[in-house]
Amino acid sequence: MPMEHAEIISLVVASATGTAGSAIAARLHRDGYRVFATTPDASNTDRLTQLGYAPAVRG
Repeated sequence: MPMEHAEIISLVVASATGTAGSAIAARLHRDGYRVFATTPDASNTDRLTQLGYAPAVRG
């Protein structure tokens, strides 16, 4: 029996590219990918979370 698998895309958004990163995340989301946002800048993480993307869990 074949196993189902999920493709995971890691998107790192720096402060200077927050807008471009948000656009990429939005496109991936529209294409059916589950997008987890993690950034070095808390304000970008908050912005992506407001757009509906789940923040990544850091371990």
